[in-house]
Amino acid sequence: MHHIRTNKVDIDAWKIKDITMRNYILATTEPILKQTLYGIPTAREMWLKMANQYAARAGDLEHVYYQQMCDIKYDRRMQWIEQSTT
Repeated sequence: MHHIRTNKVDIDAWKIKDITMRNYILATTEPILKQTLYGIPTAREMWLKMANQYAARAGDLEHVYYQQMCDIKYDRRMQWIEQSTT
């Protein structure tokens, strides 16, 4: 019987930690991303969803930045530093 009580104590402690982490995640997340996290039952699942969203966005951004880099045109009249900031 004592083992069951200890297990319940551990489960209750885990639930409190999980709720705390879910609140922390929601409090520190951008509003647009936060909307996609409501209703997710655990902090771990929230974290995995955010990781997947960031990975997908990183892939999209990599493609956009590569396209922008390919569109850079050399202008001999401009100093090198000016070219790198335009």
